[in-house]
Amino acid sequence: MLTLADILDRSARSPAPGPRGHPLLGSLPRARRDPIALFMDSFRDYGEVVRFRLGPMVAHLISSPAGVNHVLAENNKNAFATMEAELVLATLAQRLRFALVPGVGVELEPSITLRPRNGVRMNIR
Repeated sequence: MLTLADILDRSARSPAPGPRGHPLLGSLPRARRDPIALFMDSFRDYGEVVRFRLGPMVAHLISSPAGVNHVLAENNKNAFATMEAELVLATLAQRLRFALVPGVGVELEPSITLRPRNGVRMNIR
């Protein structure tokens, strides 16, 4: 099993271990089907730091409090933390329902891409 200390102390930075998954999709099919089981099994099989291929993306599961603190607090400007947050939000978003707040419209602001001018007010269930 690999711990966060092993990852941080190694001079030769090889990738963290993780499930091989599908040759093209990696662990994406299983992550979509049952992400909690995937994370629990991966922690049991590979340790505190697990590397996943999710289609073209690579993500890491950090399951120790010290590891989470390192990624989100001590090293928060690292793009790794941003990718981890996106993965967590994507996983949560699959389990939640979003609905616009009744009576509040969305006004678009044209730029290179369209975006909401004043954000989007939503109820989350």
